[in-house]
Amino acid sequence: MSAEKPLKRDLAFIGYSQRDKRALDQLHTSLELYARDQAIKYWDDTKIPSGAKWKEEIQKALKSAAVAILLVSPDFLASGFIARNELPPLLKAAEEEGVTILSVILRDCLFEDSNLRGFQSVNPPSEPLNGMTQRRRDAVWVKVATVVKQCLEQKQNENKGL
Repeated sequence: MSAEKPLKRDLAFIGYSQRDKRALDQLHTSLELYARDQAIKYWDDTKIPSGAKWKEEIQKALKSAAVAILLVSPDFLASGFIARNELPPLLKAAEEEGVTILSVILRDCLFEDSNLRGFQSVNPPSEPLNGMTQRRRDAVWVKVATVVKQCLEQKQNENKGL
């Protein structure tokens, strides 16, 4: 039996609560230009194929994440699955391997009391997306896409030894 080859950290993992699907759709729209041009790769649970072992697919994606985009809301913070299965490996990878954590605050929540508080959020917790004009929300999504592209390019250059 051969040892499992470590996965290359080359994608953006998107963590979200199923109740925040609308925000996920908006994020997909913002990332799509770069994804279509193959400048970035992103993953969320909507990419799990039918019949696949979903927990294994999530674990594989977590191990491949160079960037984690977290759509933070009360539902996200309340999710036991996220708290037990997604956040611990992401936070460990951020500490030990330099994975970038990008929290997007969707609604007022207890972000500042969570274990994510040590990471600068994309938008301030006092300015959640749901209180912004459409123009300001769009600017946040553009910022997320741009930062993801920059982080993944940097990781790719590090992997090439540049």
